[in-house]
Amino acid sequence: MEWNLLRSPRLAWASLVLGLVAACGSENASKGARDGIPEDALVEQVDMNADGRPDMTRTFIAGTAEGEARRLVRIDVDLNFDGRVDKRSTYNPDTGKLEKVEVNYDFDDAFDMISYYDAEGNLEAQKIDRDFDGKPDVLKRFKGGLLYSRQIDSNGDATWDLWEYFTKKGEVYRIGKDLDGDGSPEYFEDLKK
Repeated sequence: MEWNLLRSPRLAWASLVLGLVAACGSENASKGARDGIPEDALVEQVDMNADGRPDMTRTFIAGTAEGEARRLVRIDVDLNFDGRVDKRSTYNPDTGKLEKVEVNYDFDDAFDMISYYDAEGNLEAQKIDRDFDGKPDVLKRFKGGLLYSRQIDSNGDATWDLWEYFTKKGEVYRIGKDLDGDGSPEYFEDLKK
């Protein structure tokens, strides 16, 4: 049975952004393992714009102990309703904590930003492909949810050549530069004393 949870695309978008879409939709057990998900996974699909195609898919695995509830392992979302996944959130099957979020900003089937989370579900790192060439141009690292460093490939040669280090207030206090193209900074400038 397929439930058209939200018939208005505007309401569907609002609910998606706010995370208010309830766990309902069509359910089926998938056949065959894919992307590390067991073949007996339970898949729920929601058609948010009533076009007959699922726009959000939630994948669950069965609990390991008898009577244990199913566990969410992935959410795939089609943000522009073209039938392709534009955002994928992956959860740790043991803890239920968010592990990774992948987003396709230019809708070309390649994820342009990948965010990684630590065991507690805190943002740890992000790889960003700003020029949509399939290679990350920016690598951000976080500690305690705060940005502490950013590596940048400023010339598109797939090698980091600029490093920025941040204070807890989010201000750049140090810059490193790769002068010889080896991917390591040789020059540092301290901006705050």
